[in-house]
Amino acid sequence: QRRVHGGALVDIMVGTDDREYDDETLNEDELRDFMSDGEGEDDDELETYIKLDTSFASTIIADNLPVVGKDKYEKLLTVVQKIFLQFGQIKDLRMPFTEGAESQTKGFAFITYANPEEAAKAQIATHGWKLDKAHVFAVTLMEDFDRLMDVPDTYTPPQVEPYQERPDLRSWLQDPTRDQFVIRFADETQIMWNENTPNKPPELAYGGEREKERGKSWTEMFVTWSPLGSYLATYHRQGIVLWGGDSFEKLTRFSHPNVKMIEFSPMENYLVTWNGIDSTHPNDPECCIVWDARSGKKLRGFAGAQGETSAAQSWPLFKWSSDDKYIARLGQEVISIYETPSMKLIEDPKTNKRTSLKADGIKDFSWSPGGNYLATWMPEKGNAPARVTVISIPSREEVVYKNLFNVSDCAMHWQNNGDFLCVKIQRLTKSKKSGATTFEIFRMREKNFPVEMLEIKDRITAFAWEPKGTKFAIIHGEGPRYDVSFYTLETIKSGGKLRLIGTLEKKTANHLFWAPRGGNIILAGLQQLNGQLEFVGVKDNKIESYSSQEHFMCTDVEWDPSGRFCITAVTQSMMTGSSFRYTMEAGFNIWTFQGQLQYRATKERFYQIMWRPRPRTLLTPEQEEQVRKNLKEFSKKYDLEDDRERMDRLNAERARRAALKSSFLSLLEDRQKEYQKDKDARERIRGALDADDEENWIYQEATREEIVDYDEEILE
Repeated sequence: QRRVHGGALVDIMVGTDDREYDDETLNEDELRDFMSDGEGEDDDELETYIKLDTSFASTIIADNLPVVGKDKYEKLLTVVQKIFLQFGQIKDLRMPFTEGAESQTKGFAFITYANPEEAAKAQIATHGWKLDKAHVFAVTLMEDFDRLMDVPDTYTPPQVEPYQERPDLRSWLQDPTRDQFVIRFADETQIMWNENTPNKPPELAYGGEREKERGKSWTEMFVTWSPLGSYLATYHRQGIVLWGGDSFEKLTRFSHPNVKMIEFSPMENYLVTWNGIDSTHPNDPECCIVWDARSGKKLRGFAGAQGETSAAQSWPLFKWSSDDKYIARLGQEVISIYETPSMKLIEDPKTNKRTSLKADGIKDFSWSPGGNYLATWMPEKGNAPARVTVISIPSREEVVYKNLFNVSDCAMHWQNNGDFLCVKIQRLTKSKKSGATTFEIFRMREKNFPVEMLEIKDRITAFAWEPKGTKFAIIHGEGPRYDVSFYTLETIKSGGKLRLIGTLEKKTANHLFWAPRGGNIILAGLQQLNGQLEFVGVKDNKIESYSSQEHFMCTDVEWDPSGRFCITAVTQSMMTGSSFRYTMEAGFNIWTFQGQLQYRATKERFYQIMWRPRPRTLLTPEQEEQVRKNLKEFSKKYDLEDDRERMDRLNAERARRAALKSSFLSLLEDRQKEYQKDKDARERIRGALDADDEENWIYQEATREEIVDYDEEILE
């Protein structure tokens, strides 16, 4: 080895005798024997021995390359270099040859990049790369080579662990009439049953009693329900924990320190966690991790936000397809779409290579809730117009697109079944000032995807689709009182027109909240409008206002899964604190869909309240339609059950009151007996006067005058 010492380059000869030296045996004492006695040298100047780095973190092994002779070696080398140079600077590339007269390449190559980050990027991108049908690359990091070589040649069957029955994750659905919600306040987390009876307090289902007995907190920060209600996720410093079952048992842990955000896939198969901290290990980024929700297995880690657009840096970083098959992320002029559970990029059918979807100038994208379609939009660039495109995945085929002109902003709104896509376009006038708003509505279930257009010149405050329906609502106009218009899309068979149902004028509302099954909507005035609420029904193309209410300082509005009840709440931020006025009004109200107050509660340090979602119905759309048509017949059964429950409550109340009356009369009788028993003693004290004889009483009348009200009026 060569070492700079005392200003001179010194050769240190290692292994000149029969002994073998390595990094462990060659210590400072032995090195001193080889040092010169130069002037000014002492032991303090002895440099710390630098251990040789043998990790090969920048090297990858590419297997399944074509086997060629020396005559075709240069051509193959050019092809391999062209592929792997796409991912970084190559410092060294070697393809070993077999020995003998007819020497050939061995079918693999060692490729060394300038740094470990480029090597990791190349390994991920080229593993599974199809050069042709017979040659699919198998690319491995050199760091993983020893681990792979340690796999024993003899197969050892895995140890079968004893079966452990998991708790029933749908047990709460067995309750015939009630739904659950979670509240997070102070140091408490409670799961509550909502009662259908007015003024009856919610019943506690579980409040972390098991954890309190162990001196632990059920959660250290937030809580989140999974999309179908199977899991409750709690946040902890060391990661995320999932709970479920009738008694909320601990099911799965995810070790990811300081998690700030999580996102379940729509079918609850996967979980994404994000802590905002990029790992220092390039081959194992940990800022954002995708997990298998059931087993807790880490599928893949990702680095932080990519790209320069605000959409690429906003949460969620990843967006899921409705069936959990794909997860996508916005990058720099690309959409990276990964298939689950392998977490590999999807294959391009045209090139048979796993690559990201190119999208020049893309600003944002969203998945259809009803199929594997991606809606994307690109703003105007130079002479090219803005463009909205719907792409089928995994074929990458453009099924419909629309060019847009004079666009300042664009937002995409899918109807929750994926039947319609509304593109809200803010247009500019010729003077580049803000102009009218146009709504381009794509009929995604119809042939050739016909488009309806609606233009509104007023300023738009809110837009919302009716769930499972063809209606939508728009808040427009100048505040503080706005107009709310309702529209419906007729079917193609009925004429296929976009029709205005009606407009409610001068409403104190800036948010729209449709009931989960449609038909009812809440017009809410949040923030600066101080919690004005109007409960409205939109059925059979008629608009009916049920009632107007107020929940002062309201910050949250959420319907229960059945659409029968609604919660409004005043919550405060757990992270940054909140203003004094929010803390004074903290609490929640429960309303019926018609705006009748069922229950009111105040809570100090009130942070969260969320209804527990219900899984999707097992009925087909045809069966649901049949239920709607025969709703009166089905209602008779449940009306009888409601009547029976109402009578049970009335009988229970009568029995309670009768018991109280009987107890009071019994107590009164006992007191009267005691009173009569002491009659002689009373008369002795009062000088033989019988106070119970009314003839001994003296009656006096007194008149008292009091001014109840005073009103002064001047008469001309």
